[in-house]
Amino acid sequence: MFEAIIEQFQQATYDFRDTANPQDPLIHLFDEWLEYYRLKWAIAHVLKPTSILEVGVRFGYSAAAFLQGSPEATFVGIDLDTDTFGGTKGAVQWAEKITQSFRAEFVIADSQQMDRFPGGIYDLIHVDGQQDGAGSFHDLRLAIKQAHYVLVDGYFWTPQNYTAVSDFLYRYAGVLEFYGVIPGYAGELLIKVSDQYLAEVSQGIHDSVRESTTIRQTYTSDYYTLDCGGYDSYKQYQGKKLADPRLQAVAAIAGIKTQGRFLDLGCGRGELAYHFAQKGFTVTAIDYSQAAIDLAENCFVGEPELRKNVEFQCDDVCTAPLKGHYDVAIASDVIEHLSVAEVDQLYQRVSEHLTPDGLFILHTYPNLWYYKYDYPRKRKIAASVGAYLSIEPRTRYEMLMHINEQSPQSLKRQLQQQFQYVLLWFGNPADPGGSLLSKFSIAQMRSAPSLFAIASHQPISPEQVRACLQGRSVTPTGSPAMNTTLPAATPIESDSSSALVSVGEMTDSQSTQALHLGDHLSTATVSHLEAVLDNAESKSQIRTALPTRFNHFPFNISQPLQKFALKLYSFLFKEQRAINFSLVEALRESLRMNQQFSKQLTALEMESRETSQNLAVLDSQLSSLNASLKETADEERSLDTFYAVFEDNYRGSREEISRRLEVYLPLVEAANIGSDDSAILDVGCGRGEWLELLQEAGRKARGLDINQIMVGQCRSRGLEVAEGDLIEYLESLPDGSLGAVTGFHIIEHLPFPVLMKLFRETVRVLKPGGLAIFETPNPHNFFVSTHNFYLDPTHLKPLPASLMKFIAEQQGLTNVQIMELRPHPESAHIVEKYQAIGVELAEILGQHFYGSGDYGVIGYKP
Repeated sequence: MFEAIIEQFQQATYDFRDTANPQDPLIHLFDEWLEYYRLKWAIAHVLKPTSILEVGVRFGYSAAAFLQGSPEATFVGIDLDTDTFGGTKGAVQWAEKITQSFRAEFVIADSQQMDRFPGGIYDLIHVDGQQDGAGSFHDLRLAIKQAHYVLVDGYFWTPQNYTAVSDFLYRYAGVLEFYGVIPGYAGELLIKVSDQYLAEVSQGIHDSVRESTTIRQTYTSDYYTLDCGGYDSYKQYQGKKLADPRLQAVAAIAGIKTQGRFLDLGCGRGELAYHFAQKGFTVTAIDYSQAAIDLAENCFVGEPELRKNVEFQCDDVCTAPLKGHYDVAIASDVIEHLSVAEVDQLYQRVSEHLTPDGLFILHTYPNLWYYKYDYPRKRKIAASVGAYLSIEPRTRYEMLMHINEQSPQSLKRQLQQQFQYVLLWFGNPADPGGSLLSKFSIAQMRSAPSLFAIASHQPISPEQVRACLQGRSVTPTGSPAMNTTLPAATPIESDSSSALVSVGEMTDSQSTQALHLGDHLSTATVSHLEAVLDNAESKSQIRTALPTRFNHFPFNISQPLQKFALKLYSFLFKEQRAINFSLVEALRESLRMNQQFSKQLTALEMESRETSQNLAVLDSQLSSLNASLKETADEERSLDTFYAVFEDNYRGSREEISRRLEVYLPLVEAANIGSDDSAILDVGCGRGEWLELLQEAGRKARGLDINQIMVGQCRSRGLEVAEGDLIEYLESLPDGSLGAVTGFHIIEHLPFPVLMKLFRETVRVLKPGGLAIFETPNPHNFFVSTHNFYLDPTHLKPLPASLMKFIAEQQGLTNVQIMELRPHPESAHIVEKYQAIGVELAEILGQHFYGSGDYGVIGYKP
């Protein structure tokens, strides 16, 4: 088929320019695009699709090529009708015009907000590749559910898009019949989707799953031996050895019990059933997949006597018949595969069939906090250093089968409904002790991939669990030793007679606030708060063991008396008075500070009134100036071409400017900005070097420029850039909507009232902690202030660094810094070179003639 497409392409005479828009700002690229659209015509001519969907229409050149190649096809086009990601606002109207003789319709919508494309199954879906990697990944996930063929336009457009699309191919290889790339202008990736997968989709198998029974048939032998965790260990040892860390962890926890009846829920390949049968347990193993039962049976090949101790049931764990009571029940990596209702039903049945001192042991992956909070953070870190982490961390099987991923809250909440005692902690298979063995911070909790839990009708000894995980001997649970110490860690424990405050009882909003607390406080502040909290905690800690001096009593205290003595000791010796005293002192200090702030507020109100009067005068002047500027706007448009050429000759090459601007990337990283909710705006973005750097660093950024030529250049590179006046654009933005505002060699072009308003509007639109960066020529350098500055005829006047620092602070920015940039290469040697005239004079000459050519003024919104 690919050979047929290439042959048709070589013979084709199709010319998209016959229907191209003469007002297209990218008309200068039309000759380069000729073969690009001829290839699309050839693909349609060979595939002969009767129905086509295109995501990202623009002026409709691809639509026309497809419909000319397959005239009988129906066509649906989806376009956001925006200037972002290579689009052009209003272009879709031209697409409607050139396809009006065909059966074509167009939808103005954002495909990124869709869960499904309009319509049914298409013969061909064309996905626009000129977008970020996440966008392409999303559209492809929808496309393979509704198309026999998917054509990815611009597979080689950008490294980010190429990597994301390749990652998609890796993760969905199992549902693709074949795919191949046809090289060309930007590479055309043609994907053939498996007919079986489309049939499953049409049956609703791959839609949102509400119950595990609807995907029962997906638990195949291939799943258990090619994807399900530990499959490589099973193949090596045929299930007769626990080599997988996940299963080892669960078995270690169950080591509290040494004999009795063992219930393996969702037994999978049977490794745990075999292990506990060897330990002498009578085992009941249940799984609703016949493929799993067959693999589990294979574990006992050649050991008929051991097999007699095991009962296998191919049945639903929620409804399978259970007989009598069990000493240990295990659900390892099961509950995330069950709906909420099914989990409730399972817990109820286990509770009814557990012995009074029996243990119900659970492991679940993932800890939902990991996917919700930590994985996005890791993706940002990876992007900041040029690395790539998949947009979707789950495998295809996990995306299909994990219908109820667990957070600590949801896991604990459901267990408490059926069990009086619950112990829950964070960990991972390689470190199953996790927060049970050491104190976890919130950051460690959200980064832990696994959750472990034990539920019982009797109190659970954390010390016994820790001993099992550490390989230490434990007291049999039939005669438990008194647990006299609480763990120094942060497990989540509960019983019906206590109300412990724990992470497991946080609401979603509380946990989100806790997880992001560190993002808004400095390291010093956090350290101080932690120290205060640790101190308060130590002072108010409830004693759980008798002090050593009680051991000097001349008699042994019985257990009831021991408990009484412990309560009495806690009452007599707790240090609540010290805490109360500290609290009073803090309140007094707060009162003194409030009195001081009240005086400052009065002074600020007077200053604010004076400032408002000054601003009113400035606004009046600005309105007059704006009216004058608008009268000359048309004349200035004619200078766009001149200035674009001027920039190319005197600004420096794109590569050189990019190297210069890299100095600001650490500031962006340190401020943790550039996400969807803290985007960066570059005013006067010019040729877009800074925007490209931010894009490569994985930061969300857009640009603004008044020069039509430069805006067109940026858009041709796939950058999101708007055309317009910077003040009008900023005024259109809501308060606190941006993470940063930047401008390089723009402020020296602005009249003073406009400059003041730029800073005022910048402060308004920044989020708290947001960053402002403005770079300008440094007039402290005589060569700059007397010659280089005036090379640009649109420069108004030089701006000394001290003036800009004052303006930035006066308009509301804090921590304002001046960063000196681009010193002359001779500056390091000037003193030695001219020391004959005096070192001091040589230093002055060096500063004024060879000092920094530019400087950046940098500030933050408080």
